[in-house]
Amino acid sequence: MAANSGPLRLFRPQIDDSASAKAAARLGATGAAIIPIVEGITLAIDAIRFGSLPDSVPLGSCVDALLLGFLAFGTWSLWRWTDVAALALFLLGQLVAAILQGRMVGFVMPLAIGLILLSGVRGTFAHAKYAREQAAHG
Repeated sequence: MAANSGPLRLFRPQIDDSASAKAAARLGATGAAIIPIVEGITLAIDAIRFGSLPDSVPLGSCVDALLLGFLAFGTWSLWRWTDVAALALFLLGQLVAAILQGRMVGFVMPLAIGLILLSGVRGTFAHAKYAREQAAHG
């Protein structure tokens, strides 16, 4: 298994076998799960602070959180399409937020989560490749 002990390896883990590919995919699943958890915590804090949820909470945010939760499960199960969909949905969400607010919201967290999701994509595709190679060689 690859040596992924450095702090920057969190954002681009080395993948050189099936086990390291699976670990990278699981990292991507964690990244996809972090997003709805943070959204839920933010809504809970707003509900406590204001006594109820603000009227400005769009239904799309709730749907987005549920969809990303499902995609995180799919990524954990090593489904390649869910990894690609989670990354695309995250990037689309960042684009929509930037358009609606007239500027990019944050930089470090979106970059970190984007890189973690990209690691998940790399991991699931590499895991499928290693599984095919292993099946071909017996």
